[in-house]
Amino acid sequence: MKNIALQTTELSLLFVYYFCNTKIRFMNYRLQSYWNHWKNSKHRGGHGIHSPFLFRLITEVIESKTSHLEYSLLKHFNLKTNLLLKAHSTIQLRESNTEKANKKEIKGLQKIDLPMRYRKLLFRLVSEFKPKAAIYFGSTMGHDLVAMALANMNMPVYQSESHSPFFSWSESTLKELNINSISRITDNSEPPIKPDFILINHPKEPEIAFKRVEEHLKDPGKNDVLILVGIHESKEMNQVWHTLTLNPKVRVTLTLFNLGITFLRDKSQKENFELKF
Repeated sequence: MKNIALQTTELSLLFVYYFCNTKIRFMNYRLQSYWNHWKNSKHRGGHGIHSPFLFRLITEVIESKTSHLEYSLLKHFNLKTNLLLKAHSTIQLRESNTEKANKKEIKGLQKIDLPMRYRKLLFRLVSEFKPKAAIYFGSTMGHDLVAMALANMNMPVYQSESHSPFFSWSESTLKELNINSISRITDNSEPPIKPDFILINHPKEPEIAFKRVEEHLKDPGKNDVLILVGIHESKEMNQVWHTLTLNPKVRVTLTLFNLGITFLRDKSQKENFELKF
């Protein structure tokens, strides 16, 4: 009986160890990816960059510490949307949602936009490249859209997503900031102006992210900027990013861990860099 009890205990411990170890390995994918990225990032401050275009981009745009008036508007929008979430705790996101599922999805909305420092980076990138139009693929509370719109109030910003609560309850905040350039288009529809600044935010849906990448690379512009969010979210998303970097139409890629930025500059040498950001 004692041996049986010991065997049962050992099996229980083995099961617990296997379960915990599997869960830890899954959770640690991002941590391991971050460690690898940190080790391989050698270009902070433009170190080792010979291209004048890239050196200026990294030192004066990506790593810029300059404060802009629009940053305060980004923070204001952030405050407003948080207040709106509290006031609209039962926003109907999908017709079939139960109240419990609805509240859970609303909570998830707080995490789907980029962190503030990345929103500021979006603002600086749009200010630098002055695209004719920008498009955002994925769900959002609007923070990333506003960051792009504030960089050029005359540039149309499109959001392509099958469902989004954003436009139905944040119009007053947009009007308060005098932003009229953001509009929504349905999936698979073409915007009136072809965007040359593309942001794909589907970190939990690598197959959709890959589809969006493929769609754009069929007929890209010569100087398009394409940004992929969540490139280290999973092995699948990392594979999407790796495939994108190998595409011959993509000339320059910058890995900022959470973001992958690609430049389709047809006259540029093929280069890949990892940056600490």
